[in-house]
Amino acid sequence: MNVKSIAIYLCIIGITASPCCFGQENNVPSGLKDAYNDYFKVGVALNTHNFSEEEQKLILDNFNSVTCENAMKPGEINPREGVWQWEGADRIANWCRQHKISMRGHCLVWHNQFAEWMMYDQKGELVPKEVFYQRLRSYIHTVMNRYKDIVYCWDVVNEAITDQQRPAWGNQPAGTPYRESKLYELCGDEFIAKAFEYAREADPEALLFYNDYNATDKGKSQRIYDMVKKMKDSGVPIDGIGMQGHYNIYGPSMDDVSAAIEKYASLVPHIHITELDIRANEEMGGQLQFSRQNEEIKPYIQILHAYQYTQLFKTLRRYKDVIDVVTFWNLSDRDSWLGASNYPLLFDRELKPKNAYHLVKNFEPYRDDSLPTEDFQPSALNQPEQEYPMVNSEGYARFRIDAPQAKSVIVSLSPEGSGGTVLRKGKDGYWWGTTDGPLEPGFHYYHLILDGGIFNDPGALNYFDSHRWESGIEIPAH
Repeated sequence: MNVKSIAIYLCIIGITASPCCFGQENNVPSGLKDAYNDYFKVGVALNTHNFSEEEQKLILDNFNSVTCENAMKPGEINPREGVWQWEGADRIANWCRQHKISMRGHCLVWHNQFAEWMMYDQKGELVPKEVFYQRLRSYIHTVMNRYKDIVYCWDVVNEAITDQQRPAWGNQPAGTPYRESKLYELCGDEFIAKAFEYAREADPEALLFYNDYNATDKGKSQRIYDMVKKMKDSGVPIDGIGMQGHYNIYGPSMDDVSAAIEKYASLVPHIHITELDIRANEEMGGQLQFSRQNEEIKPYIQILHAYQYTQLFKTLRRYKDVIDVVTFWNLSDRDSWLGASNYPLLFDRELKPKNAYHLVKNFEPYRDDSLPTEDFQPSALNQPEQEYPMVNSEGYARFRIDAPQAKSVIVSLSPEGSGGTVLRKGKDGYWWGTTDGPLEPGFHYYHLILDGGIFNDPGALNYFDSHRWESGIEIPAH
């Protein structure tokens, strides 16, 4: 392992946080909002405890859009008929007014944390839907008028589509594509249309969004698309789709992210990534029975975490014409609904930036669309008759690994900063990957990391480094 690789590895595991570890220069953007000024707004979800001096500085340096994590939800604002609790939402909104940061309104209708009194009479029975609609309209007008000076868009309806639609079976038709909540029981899908109609009445200038999780899942994305198309075809004023980004280090694939964005962009002019976090396990979406890891996050997990974030933002930058804002769901790991030990955000529980933060912020735009020249040849230091690893004339290296039971494969070689090249499993069963950029000409030691275990590349010759036998690859000089 050369000196640069050692420095990167030490930086990944937190032994040093020197800016030089990340290839920073004096002219790098001061925060995320500046780095993405030509792309989209960068937002953050806040709660009323996020206003220490240190946290305020992080917010002001990095974000130009704010969402209330919970304080604007119906159950928080209007828990009982005639009872209005504005304190939390007002505190966040007034801070945003003071600092001239615009807000996303979240959310007006959600089956969870809802003002359920709207649906029931004094006997606890469901009211006629006409009574519910009167109450809902009054609620939406009251809330939107209070914040229309600072809120530029609203998640009008949240999570109304089912995760799994029951398929048709025998003589039984397929189940409903909608979540079978009390709202749906009372109104069918009409409550969605009514909520958007009332929101447009209350604020004709605000952008109105349908918001949901697992929006990259092929089945659910189609159900979301079908619902929004049906509504829009009937005149319902839906301006955009919010794609909650509750992802993990293994998924979704960037192909699925791209496919979902393109599907929705064919229907609406505005897409927001609304609730972004990437957890260090295999769970995704709105699951409430999520695991909470008790062990320290291992270095290879940190590499996967940084890789998933960098690949996601690289993908999102390609869709800057339709994506208006990307919102992180909480400021740091200490506040995350997933728990700090799931390592979900760009700032850790001590409010320190992770390597993922620097890689997301200090991207090089020219690399987003650059592809290596396809003149790859087997490395000169391969085992006899082995085709991989390969190198090309520009100094890129390409790898193919057969590890059918692995959940992750990382090659310890990469351009400075990322800590390794993460491979992805192809349809042929092999793990494939190419370095994100050219490597320095000359000889390089390297190894494979399979689910945290360290192995040599069976395709390459082995050489004794200062501490162990390592695989070797030669990057040719020009």
